[in-house]
Amino acid sequence: MYYVPVPTRMKDESESKCSYVCLGIFLSLVIISVGLFCVENLEIETLTGFFQEQTKTTQEKGEIQEAFENYVQKFGKEYSSDKELKRKFEIFSKNYRKIMKHNEEENSYTMGINQFSDMSEEEFSEYLGTFIPDKQENVTYFDQTNPITDDIDWVAKGKVSAVKNQGQCGSCWAFASIGTVESFHAIKFNQDASNMDLYSEQELVDCSSSFGNQGCNGGWMTKAYKYIIQNGISTSAHYKYVGVVQKCQKTYKDYIIAGYISVPQQNSLQLLQALNTQPLSIAVAAEAWQFYVKGVMTDTDCTGGINH
Repeated sequence: MYYVPVPTRMKDESESKCSYVCLGIFLSLVIISVGLFCVENLEIETLTGFFQEQTKTTQEKGEIQEAFENYVQKFGKEYSSDKELKRKFEIFSKNYRKIMKHNEEENSYTMGINQFSDMSEEEFSEYLGTFIPDKQENVTYFDQTNPITDDIDWVAKGKVSAVKNQGQCGSCWAFASIGTVESFHAIKFNQDASNMDLYSEQELVDCSSSFGNQGCNGGWMTKAYKYIIQNGISTSAHYKYVGVVQKCQKTYKDYIIAGYISVPQQNSLQLLQALNTQPLSIAVAAEAWQFYVKGVMTDTDCTGGINH
């Protein structure tokens, strides 16, 4: 601190003005001196790094703001209040940085912005739900001496239907079940992806509760197969997907399966044998898939509860 004596006796006006001017000049010189001292004692690299970091932070905020605006528009997001909008932006910002950091590193798979990018880990886990697996029934062991084609690609062969969207309904179990039925039918009747028959997930959501499924609140593939064995299944054209539970409106019995088998758990060789026969439906712990775009996930913790 610097203290400057100021006259208490009133002099003429010109002398008073002069005193204030002198005081102002003196204080300005003090401030400049302190500033020069600080700069002189800071390394230039530190100072440059500081300004670069500030510039980077400003650019990143603008980049994330623009990305969030595009995200809201692309996915038709609507939030209930300004408070909710702010909360979702903060979550999106955190996820955006996580995605960018992951992609800058050398990883076996790529992350990206998708419809789940404004969800926290807790919200995404809640969205997935939890499932209690059925006790395995009809477990079948394949002959280990059967020749294995380890590069078979059912998608390239045209035996897998296009990716579908279950929406906000917890009907993943129905999509997994129907997907394998579609592939089985396509292989059996030599159909390809351009003309394969597609079947109704919505019918399973609406009509299979007596078998233990719970519509949009979860279900299990084996219970879906049991329903189809007993009741048949409509095509998706005859029973369209709407993503909410409705009163059962079954009219058609377009396809029936005779049965199903379960692959032994935690047995990769049996899994490979089964995959040589047809595509399979599986159940997984899917939290780590939240931002997945492409590639093979090789270092992911999949030890959580089954939820997809």
